[in-house]
Amino acid sequence: MGGSLRTSWHIRLRDWLRDWLAGGPLLAAYTHANRDSIARALSGQDPFGSRRDEAAGARMVVSLSSAHVPAFCRASAAGEPRPYLNCHDLALSQGRPASEARLRVDQALPVADWRETYFGAVELNGCGIRYYGDVCLVLRQVPEDTVVLDRNSFELLRAPIAPGWSERPAADQARACRDILRGWSGRWGSGLAEMAAIKVQRALGPRDRRWTIGQVSQALCDDEDYLEVLRQGSFGAGDLQEARITAEDAAHDALAGNRLLRGPVPRIEALVWRQRRSRAERALREAGVPLHVVTGPGRARG
Repeated sequence: MGGSLRTSWHIRLRDWLRDWLAGGPLLAAYTHANRDSIARALSGQDPFGSRRDEAAGARMVVSLSSAHVPAFCRASAAGEPRPYLNCHDLALSQGRPASEARLRVDQALPVADWRETYFGAVELNGCGIRYYGDVCLVLRQVPEDTVVLDRNSFELLRAPIAPGWSERPAADQARACRDILRGWSGRWGSGLAEMAAIKVQRALGPRDRRWTIGQVSQALCDDEDYLEVLRQGSFGAGDLQEARITAEDAAHDALAGNRLLRGPVPRIEALVWRQRRSRAERALREAGVPLHVVTGPGRARG
């Protein structure tokens, strides 16, 4: 299965480049060079040399509300089997089924066990998907055979994809959904580089300049447009490389703290989020997980 997925994405990238390269030899040369920029960034390699930073490169990230980080850390410390919970874990603990939409998508995923699937995104230097939470948990390692989708799997339920399977006979719909998601899939160790190259090239467009790591990072995970990672099995604090928050959130917390001392009195929601992030940072620190404030997606000197 892994080899066929790798071949599929290799052919797609070749075809994409063939169509792209109609712009002339110089643009073609930069297009190939920028494909190399993407591969180097994903592997944590210096853009100007052969040095590789083991702490850099593509990572699976999960965005979690700071309100839930202390519970995650406590579950990790207690050795619970599922410190991080997916929606099916939560539904089971609350005595209710997952939503029909969630079940429709998850049961079609190209994975060994959809109940054991924990969703994340491919990220370089950013803070993941802010919509899902203000704390970005960065996993240290991802198994090579982990399935990656080239988009959010819930796109299956939206136009123009949904009409393609929902208008079929009911008996064929599940198979059609599985075929669509398999067509979007590759593996972390075989297909991710090509998948990322297509996404970034489409986002940044052809140009006669080399791309920077910051530009690649922003295009790879842009708002809620990302490559989705389908990890099999939960994870705990010991599996994390670090956690990240945005510079905007750090600035809001600092402003709220300053206004507590000097006025005007900050809004109550600002104080609530400041307290949540403070408790989250304390819990992460006790679990041995550093928390970094991300000021920009590009390289920086210390």
